[in-house]
Amino acid sequence: MKILVIAPHPDDEVLGCGGTIAKHSENGDEIHLIIATKAYAPDWSDEYILNKENEIKKSNKILGIRKTYFLNYPTVKLDTIPQKDINNSIAKMIDKIMAIQPELIIRQGKQGHIILTKDVTGLKPYNPAQKPTYFLKTVEVQ
Repeated sequence: MKILVIAPHPDDEVLGCGGTIAKHSENGDEIHLIIATKAYAPDWSDEYILNKENEIKKSNKILGIRKTYFLNYPTVKLDTIPQKDINNSIAKMIDKIMAIQPELIIRQGKQGHIILTKDVTGLKPYNPAQKPTYFLKTVEVQ
């Protein structure tokens, strides 16, 4: 099964559904990840930003994530970005999403996360001849 995980912030995929990702990966499923935001200077140090990038690579390897796509919005500021801009970024990802053809999309539903993922539901089904896409709302770790 091909699975697409949409994470508003780096580590949301680990904290919100890391166990689910690992289980699917162990079962031979193909996992793809979209991370919407990233840390930025001057709010975060260069060392923190580099460390975060390394953490993403390590966690992807541990969880068995095949490919990660980055939207590069500033973290903790999704609510300051016009929804139209976010929609446009997701629209640009549609070709990649279509190439993946996921059978399952995992997204998170907490406030800041809804900003990113609310229009993804409009993507289903991609093609009526394909298997339908289901949306799983994961539990938010607080």
